[in-house]
Amino acid sequence: MANGTFPVDSNGPSDKMAIEEPQNTHIITKFDSLYAGHVDMTDVGYGGTAVNDRSFDNEHLMTAYSKAEAIAKTLDENGFDTMWMAEHHFQPEGYECIPNL
Repeated sequence: MANGTFPVDSNGPSDKMAIEEPQNTHIITKFDSLYAGHVDMTDVGYGGTAVNDRSFDNEHLMTAYSKAEAIAKTLDENGFDTMWMAEHHFQPEGYECIPNL
Protein backbone atom coordinates (compact mmCIF):
# COMPACT_ATOMS: atom_id res chain seq x y z
CA MET A 1 0.00 0.00 0.00
CA ALA A 2 1.26 3.46 -0.75
CA ASN A 3 0.28 6.93 0.42
CA GLY A 4 -2.41 5.82 2.89
CA THR A 5 -4.63 4.15 0.28
CA PHE A 6 -7.02 1.31 0.99
CA PRO A 7 -5.59 -2.18 0.68
CA VAL A 8 -6.72 -3.85 -2.51
CA ASP A 9 -7.06 -7.57 -3.12
CA SER A 10 -8.49 -9.45 -6.04
CA ASN A 11 -12.02 -8.58 -4.88
CA GLY A 12 -11.38 -4.81 -4.61
CA PRO A 13 -10.87 -2.52 -1.59
CA SER A 14 -11.20 -4.18 1.79
CA ASP A 15 -12.95 -2.40 4.66
CA LYS A 16 -11.67 -5.00 7.12
CA MET A 17 -8.02 -4.06 6.74
CA ALA A 18 -6.47 -1.04 8.44
CA ILE A 19 -5.33 1.94 6.43
CA GLU A 20 -1.59 2.52 6.64
CA GLU A 21 -0.29 6.00 7.40
CA PRO A 22 1.89 7.60 4.73
CA GLN A 23 5.58 7.01 5.41
CA ASN A 24 6.79 10.39 4.12
CA THR A 25 4.68 12.82 6.14
CA HIS A 26 6.14 16.31 5.82
CA ILE A 27 5.69 18.89 8.54
CA ILE A 28 7.39 22.22 9.17
CA THR A 29 10.17 21.76 11.71
CA LYS A 30 12.27 24.90 11.27
CA PHE A 31 11.14 28.46 11.88
CA ASP A 32 12.70 31.85 11.26
CA SER A 33 11.85 35.53 11.57
CA LEU A 34 12.94 38.88 10.12
CA TYR A 35 13.83 42.06 11.97
CA ALA A 36 14.40 44.97 9.61
CA GLY A 37 16.15 47.12 12.21
CA HIS A 38 13.65 49.87 12.89
CA VAL A 39 13.41 51.98 16.04
CA ASP A 40 10.30 52.82 18.06
CA MET A 41 8.44 55.70 16.44
CA THR A 42 5.48 57.87 17.27
CA ASP A 43 3.45 60.05 14.92
CA VAL A 44 3.42 57.48 12.10
CA GLY A 45 0.77 56.46 9.60
CA TYR A 46 -1.63 58.55 7.60
CA GLY A 47 -1.39 62.12 8.84
CA GLY A 48 1.86 61.43 10.71
CA THR A 49 5.28 62.88 10.00
CA ALA A 50 6.39 62.12 6.45
CA VAL A 51 9.32 59.69 6.24
CA ASN A 52 11.61 62.20 4.53
CA ASP A 53 10.87 64.76 7.24
CA ARG A 54 11.63 62.37 10.09
CA SER A 55 15.13 62.35 11.60
CA PHE A 56 16.24 60.70 14.84
CA ASP A 57 19.44 61.40 16.74
CA ASN A 58 22.14 58.73 17.06
CA GLU A 59 21.14 57.83 20.61
CA HIS A 60 17.63 56.88 19.48
CA LEU A 61 18.90 55.09 16.36
CA MET A 62 21.21 52.97 18.53
CA THR A 63 18.17 51.48 20.28
CA ALA A 64 17.85 49.22 17.22
CA TYR A 65 20.79 47.21 18.62
CA SER A 66 19.16 46.46 21.98
CA LYS A 67 15.88 45.68 20.22
CA ALA A 68 17.67 43.28 17.83
CA GLU A 69 19.38 41.56 20.77
CA ALA A 70 16.11 41.17 22.68
CA ILE A 71 14.32 39.79 19.63
CA ALA A 72 17.18 37.35 18.91
CA LYS A 73 17.15 36.05 22.50
CA THR A 74 13.37 35.63 22.47
CA LEU A 75 13.48 33.76 19.16
CA ASP A 76 16.28 31.51 20.45
CA GLU A 77 14.42 30.76 23.70
CA ASN A 78 11.35 29.78 21.68
CA GLY A 79 13.08 27.37 19.31
CA PHE A 80 13.47 29.51 16.20
CA ASP A 81 16.31 28.45 13.90
CA THR A 82 17.14 31.69 12.06
CA MET A 83 16.85 35.44 12.45
CA TRP A 84 17.15 37.47 9.26
CA MET A 85 18.19 41.11 9.42
CA ALA A 86 18.27 43.98 6.95
CA GLU A 87 21.15 46.44 6.73
CA HIS A 88 20.81 49.94 5.39
CA HIS A 89 23.54 52.05 6.99
CA PHE A 90 21.75 53.98 9.72
CA GLN A 91 19.07 55.80 7.84
CA PRO A 92 18.05 58.82 9.98
CA GLU A 93 14.30 58.29 9.52
CA GLY A 94 14.41 55.18 11.73
CA TYR A 95 13.75 52.38 9.27
CA GLU A 96 16.32 49.64 8.61
CA CYS A 97 19.07 51.34 10.59
CA ILE A 98 21.46 48.47 11.37
CA PRO A 99 24.78 48.56 9.46
CA ASN A 100 26.65 45.56 8.07
CA LEU A 101 27.21 43.00 10.81
